[in-house]
Amino acid sequence: MSPVSVPEVPRTVECVLHGDPLHVRLLDHLDGGRHSHLEAALDILTVVPPADVVVDVSAVRFFGASEVQFLLRLSRLVEGTGHTTAVTGAKPETRRLLVLTGLGRLLPGPDGPAGDQTPMR
Repeated sequence: MSPVSVPEVPRTVECVLHGDPLHVRLLDHLDGGRHSHLEAALDILTVVPPADVVVDVSAVRFFGASEVQFLLRLSRLVEGTGHTTAVTGAKPETRRLLVLTGLGRLLPGPDGPAGDQTPMR
């Protein structure tokens, strides 16, 4: 199955909804009106079979409150099914923000448990 784009957001969030782990790629900063794109991604992830989820943030130039809130909600959703969430591709400033907000546990390496560190292709 090829990647499935979240409705109405062809260049913001992309979900690959097959396999384990599932992959979510954030393609841009989700400022202002784009917050609904994250909600759409969460909605999609609630209807697929539970699995581990890897979130690739390597393409995000600015990581802000919307992205942190999305990761928090996503990790709660996924971990509630007994699976794990991992973040890959985080720039140093994003890693610091995730550690400061208590989401460092999603990072591979010294800030969190090792996970699939390969960005999506």
